[in-house]
Amino acid sequence: MLRIFLITILRVCTSDVQQILNFRQNDYEVKWDIAECFSLNKSYYKRFECGEVLYNRTQRVFNATVDQAINMGGDVLFDIQVYKLMSNEYRFFPLTITNANVCAEYNRNSFGLKDMFTKSSNVKPCDMKKGVYYARNQIPDESRFPPHMPRGSYKIVGQMKLHSYKFAEAIMYIRVVDKPIDWTKIPKTNKYLKEDEEDKLRAEYNSNTFGIKDMLTEASNFKPCDMKKGVYYIRDLSPDVSNFPPHIPRDSSKVTVKLVLRSYELAELHWYFSVLDKPIDWKKIPKTNRYLKEKVQFSV
Repeated sequence: MLRIFLITILRVCTSDVQQILNFRQNDYEVKWDIAECFSLNKSYYKRFECGEVLYNRTQRVFNATVDQAINMGGDVLFDIQVYKLMSNEYRFFPLTITNANVCAEYNRNSFGLKDMFTKSSNVKPCDMKKGVYYARNQIPDESRFPPHMPRGSYKIVGQMKLHSYKFAEAIMYIRVVDKPIDWTKIPKTNKYLKEDEEDKLRAEYNSNTFGIKDMLTEASNFKPCDMKKGVYYIRDLSPDVSNFPPHIPRDSSKVTVKLVLRSYELAELHWYFSVLDKPIDWKKIPKTNRYLKEKVQFSV
């Protein structure tokens, strides 16, 4: 099913960007893969370099260096266009921002820009004087990104302008993925069960329902009442059919077993089997003459 995206087509002008960029989300993570920066006019930026580098084994951070050649004050504008990877190429995605003032968005802390630049950069977007600027080990605040973004790979193209002249461009490649499940925050299933039902569930193994206790004790190292982290096995297990329900229709059947932890399905087992009549044990069949009267003697 297609997700309903919050923004159908977003073309933001300077007047309404304040209302639009105040995002909040907590349903996905952003993986930062590649960053590329280019100076389009050496009269503005003598040097503009950036990249995503590994901060540790799993986290990438953003580093950049800018050698600014002129005073720009707080007049720098930026445009953003997003593209999504579809059919093996990046195609237009309806998320566009145009003519947003860097100083204004910095003061509003849009996308968490103010927090990010204050902690890890010497950039002052409202007073950009000639000089060298840097950003070190920046991690964008993904909670300030647009909510309900479809999962996938994206290309973000940002262009900086001064009085309608484009002088720099930055391209970022990212992936939007689901957040990993925090199992500690998932309520336990038995929280919603009555006490007598909870006792029944805990007692199924101990009461040897379907012969489960006998089977697992003989053929595995499972301890269903104390399942700790580790490797478990089952070897040469043969169910005790005498513990199965009586009067099952003779036919081929399929049994599905779902393993659930705190309302989340962990695994599923499928068993295919046939229910047959037991073979006749002729030794246990009573002899016919047990039910006949003694032979009658006839005489002429």
